[in-house]
Amino acid sequence: MATSTTRTDIIELVVLATGGAPGTTQLAKLVTASDGGATLSEIAATLTTSAAFTAKYPAFQTPAEFAAEFLDVIVPGWTATQKAEGVTIITGLINGGMSQADVLVASADFLSDTSTTDANFGDSAALFQNRTAVAEYHTVTLELDTDLTAALANVTSDTATVAAANGVVDGSTAAAAAEAAAAAKVIADAAAAEAAAAAKVIADAAAAAEAAAAKVVADAAAAKVV
Repeated sequence: MATSTTRTDIIELVVLATGGAPGTTQLAKLVTASDGGATLSEIAATLTTSAAFTAKYPAFQTPAEFAAEFLDVIVPGWTATQKAEGVTIITGLINGGMSQADVLVASADFLSDTSTTDANFGDSAALFQNRTAVAEYHTVTLELDTDLTAALANVTSDTATVAAANGVVDGSTAAAAAEAAAAAKVIADAAAAEAAAAAKVIADAAAAAEAAAAKVVADAAAAKVV
């Protein structure tokens, strides 16, 4: 069986390749491949042929086009100058014989090992590590196989988004919202009932006063007639 470290390495590759969590079905297949002797590079090569990967990085792309789009995913905060330099590096590596799978593995290794406080790559590392954390919670902890991309949609380099995304994935956010809505309804209903009761008291008092006044007038009129 794969170790938890190897499993996390595989999840990291899926996050980079597809932008989503692996889901139980895909993760099981990839872990089985790893148990059978497949290297991370071979697993990455499998991911580069997946529908999710080829939809974003079609086979007709040039190395430079792939590099530009890939960098938008892994280092979205880069300036145009930094991106141009990155495109040149990745293009050179691919033209020199490196595969897209090799780029995935190298990128995953770099981003997972880089400190989130690094002056140049800290935000990108935090984004990647946060996405991986949510993907692992989605697939390993909760054992889910749906909403693979949606699970990571709102994850950013801010660690607070991990808890928020996990809350959406496990339903606790929706449950909390429903509980808050129910509590708000109880308060609103109680306030409405209290207001209605107060209004009835006022209306009853007004009606009683009006009836009493009318009786006084009627009694006085009757006494005058007599």
